[in-house]
Amino acid sequence: MKGFGAEPEIVWHYTQGEKLFPIGDSQLLKADMGYVPRGDQPVVWFTRSEIFDPCAYPEYVSPNGIRGMLTSLKEVAEKGKGLLRIGIAADNSCLKSFTHWSNSRQFQEYTESVIKLASEKGSKPELDWFVSYKPVMKKRWKYVQLALPEDVTNDGIVTTWREWDFRSDTSKELFSAYRQSLIKDDCDDGKSCSCC
Repeated sequence: MKGFGAEPEIVWHYTQGEKLFPIGDSQLLKADMGYVPRGDQPVVWFTRSEIFDPCAYPEYVSPNGIRGMLTSLKEVAEKGKGLLRIGIAADNSCLKSFTHWSNSRQFQEYTESVIKLASEKGSKPELDWFVSYKPVMKKRWKYVQLALPEDVTNDGIVTTWREWDFRSDTSKELFSAYRQSLIKDDCDDGKSCSCC
């Protein structure tokens, strides 16, 4: 009967908190445009892990232009204005297993390096990772959770994930302010806009 049964298993897309507004505004999780070999198709990454996967730690560019990978979850939370995770049902039709992704690729050398790096960082791609070849629309999202920098201990443990409600008045006000800031930024950059 409808309404009965167990909750579906959830897989998570992890990113930085500062991406809440661009993602929420577009209402899409878009394919990762990070490094992919030329001719390869970018994907949206998901994991079964309840822990922010170290392979999702972003690159950081210092004020003097030096690039490097962030190495701790505390650093990711501080530099990224918190942590964000979006959960969808693991049996969602948009998802393909990591094995499907790796077997269908023409760039096996790159795939092997991804598996090696993930294993070195303690991840289990063959068991936990999924991909979507298409953007994942908001209607598929079951959870949107935010952890503030102070919710992450120095040991990399997230003490609290806060549920984000896009329908709340506060959320609507914040998104309105975000959109206004985009218009203002366009004006400040000398672009023509309707606000001036």
